Amino acid sequence: LDGRGTHTVSVVRGNLADARYLSVDPAKYRRTAGRLRQGLKDGTARIHGFAGARFKAAQDILQRRLIHRTLVEQRRLIPCYAGTLSLVLGETGELHACESLADSLGNVRAHDYDVGRLLGSDRAQAILARIADGACHCTHECNFIMNILFNPALYPALAREYLGLAGARSGPVAAPTGGGETAPCPATARTDSASR
Repeated sequence: LDGRGTHTVSVVRGNLADARYLSVDPAKYRRTAGRLRQGLKDGTARIHGFAGARFKAAQDILQRRLIHRTLVEQRRLIPCYAGTLSLVLGETGELHACESLADSLGNVRAHDYDVGRLLGSDRAQAILARIADGACHCTHECNFIMNILFNPALYPALAREYLGLAGARSGPVAAPTGGGETAPCPATARTDSASR
């Protein structure tokens, strides 16, 4: 993506029309994450242009490493704060700990819109206990951001990545140094966007 300075990569998840797309090759993910990391470190890619962007770039690098390990090991590696630091409210009033979990904590309407009371219910407490006990694992980037930033045990690793980005810059993108591997974009179930 020449001319685009800041990139990200996400792992496909959810209920797709074609479940084959859920099969992610961890080696390709690792290679892609490594290229993104190297571009930040050697200055051929740039970081966002806001205060704290270097810190965000360090978090992205650590996050991608943890996501890769999660893909390989198929287990949760760090505590998850879904349901305690973040919630997902659906249009019908159903409250979920995470967008990846189907189990509803309850409906805010049934609790007179009192989220604290809803979270104290037996049903919600049982779901939150399962999350705390590590019953699930995922690669959801939004949860990883929260799980990294609110976990003091990860601060040393985050600091190492931050210090390793001393040469990172938010200026213009340097010319690419080599022809990298590209992958075709498959058509999506909704738009058939790859054929355009």
